[in-house]
Amino acid sequence: MCKKHSWSDIFFCKKKIYAQFNQPKEKSNTENYEKNMINK
Repeated sequence: MCKKHSWSDIFFCKKKIYAQFNQPKEKSNTENYEKNMINK
């Protein structure tokens, strides 16, 4: 996680960490969003 240093990757990390500790629903949304970004 966070191997790249672009602002989008940093945003990914922060959003994932926030989601894991605060909102499980947001975590699943973040994972889906990341999969979509990887597919593009």
